[in-house]
Amino acid sequence: MPRLTSLLRLIGGVLVVAGALSCDVMSVTSNSMSETLRPGDLILVDRSHRLLRALGSRGIRPARGQLVVFHPAGEDAQVKRLIGIAGDRVHIESDTVVRDGTPVDEPYLAPLAARENWPLTRGGGAPRDIVIPPGHGFYLGDNRSASYDSRHRGSVPDTAIVGVVRFVWRRGQSSNDRADSPAPARPPARAHQTF
Repeated sequence: MPRLTSLLRLIGGVLVVAGALSCDVMSVTSNSMSETLRPGDLILVDRSHRLLRALGSRGIRPARGQLVVFHPAGEDAQVKRLIGIAGDRVHIESDTVVRDGTPVDEPYLAPLAARENWPLTRGGGAPRDIVIPPGHGFYLGDNRSASYDSRHRGSVPDTAIVGVVRFVWRRGQSSNDRADSPAPARPPARAHQTF
């Protein structure tokens, strides 16, 4: 029995260390994700999918709607919401994201956000469908009028993913907000930076 207890403690210790090594704390510096994230918020980023992928698991990938940190080639790391995955057909019509013919419910968007008919059009014409290629995702900022995202750069390769946001700590206030729940309404931030 003492050997089993020691073995369980060892396994528990290894899991705690592996979990700690697979997480990063990052600071939000822009308002591209307002109202969900504000400049100064800290986010806990789970990088475990990279470890699992390195060990040969190809099925690990963020889910639609999750906040994801990625590092596009030649750019700073960014946090955006995953809207579409490989094979999805996406277009934006009258302020509404349409995925595979169905409007996407986006309760995390600010109700009074200044949104427009976003430029997924050819020469100002009718909205065009974008089919997300294999090994890519389509990401949008929650503050659409202040976000440089897949509407501009196109889909992002899965290899650019740093991790998934698991927890948000709002600076200056006590909070247990989870990354997958909408943030409380508040005035939009004024900063405009990349991340």
